[in-house]
Amino acid sequence: MDVFISHSSHNKTQALALGESLGEAGLTSWIDQDDLHAGTLLR
Repeated sequence: MDVFISHSSHNKTQALALGESLGEAGLTSWIDQDDLHAGTLLR
């Protein structure tokens, strides 16, 4: 299952920790800091 983690900049630390926990549980997460790069087409 793919999971998109939406968060405010205020909650970035918690969002990153959540992404790590999801990965350890076998889920794939997507978060702006790691996966959104300039020029990326979003579909």
